[in-house]
Amino acid sequence: MRAEGKGKIPVFAIFLGVGGFVVIFSVFRLIGNRPTICKQTPDLFSATALETAANGFRVEYGRMPARGVTDIICRTDQDIPFLLALLGMEDGPDRLNTGSVKFLSVKEGKGKKGGLIYTEDGKSVAGLFDRWGGPFFVMLDLDGDGKVEIPNGPVLQRRTAVWTNGPDGKPGGGDDLKTW
Repeated sequence: MRAEGKGKIPVFAIFLGVGGFVVIFSVFRLIGNRPTICKQTPDLFSATALETAANGFRVEYGRMPARGVTDIICRTDQDIPFLLALLGMEDGPDRLNTGSVKFLSVKEGKGKKGGLIYTEDGKSVAGLFDRWGGPFFVMLDLDGDGKVEIPNGPVLQRRTAVWTNGPDGKPGGGDDLKTW
């Protein structure tokens, strides 16, 4: 005599199987997106390092690593004196970083992409670039009110904000990398 129900799969087992498949699929989907997240990590590290360096400079010297009395944006492809101050590489009597303290440490890039680029002679810096070849933008609170206003963006309660325009090289659009 055959036992009734033998060979049939209980309904709850089907739900468990389908539920398990959904969980496993979701995990693999997250893992599949991980390379995109990991690719931004070096740029996020550089942006955070810039913010930390500028704030460290302020703690050490009581002022931000730029001259002026109103908030400014430093571009890491143009404002080389700003980078030199953070790197402790300034020369001459007008240096901001009088103690030559190295506040900024980031990886070296290649071909004006993915890091700090030195001049051909290696004695100075040509700029700091994201992995797409764009500059980092560093908003500094020079007026000392404890806030910075991002162009076409929010007013932030902080002394430094850093961003890059991302792969499209244009501000906005959701692909920008920001420290806030």
